[in-house]
Amino acid sequence: STVMAALSRIVALEVLADFDEALTLTSHIELITVRRMIEREVTRIIWADAPGDRAQAVDTAVRWAQAISDPVTRYEALAYAAEGAATTDLPRAQEIAQGIPDAEPRDLALRLIVQTIAESNPDTAQNLLGRIETPLQRNLAGAILIMRRDTEAPDPSTREVWLCEAYLHVDFDGDGHAEYRKVTKVGKTILDN
Repeated sequence: STVMAALSRIVALEVLADFDEALTLTSHIELITVRRMIEREVTRIIWADAPGDRAQAVDTAVRWAQAISDPVTRYEALAYAAEGAATTDLPRAQEIAQGIPDAEPRDLALRLIVQTIAESNPDTAQNLLGRIETPLQRNLAGAILIMRRDTEAPDPSTREVWLCEAYLHVDFDGDGHAEYRKVTKVGKTILDN
């Protein structure tokens, strides 16, 4: 796991420095599962850690993903590139996601976009949820939206509170005679006495 992360970081740095050399570097990794994991992870590292222009980093991530020979890995890498684009350029993210021909990785991309924008753009996130076809990705994206909605701080003027209405037999005015008083309060705040 640590070795995989280190290899992924090395390849990502090489992609940013010399794209063609990075392709050659990964082609020498003989274990196919290891190569695919690194190829996918490199896409995330590129848009997350690339210095400078975010749009250029996303373009590099997309270019990297499109150069991956295995279609499944390529589409998953494109999904991660779409996630990266969603942080700064939502239309570009949607364009990347819609360019993925297979439903499962396309829906992965849409879910990652929903996850990225759920807080900052909940209406668009809700609209994207309707475009996700596969039940697993749709349910995950829906759960993300529900969690975000439930953790939002509500408008204090619309929150529900407990109202306590009490009738007391007390000498409130100090004249020596107890009278009935109605006291209404919320928490420690007296509303009516």
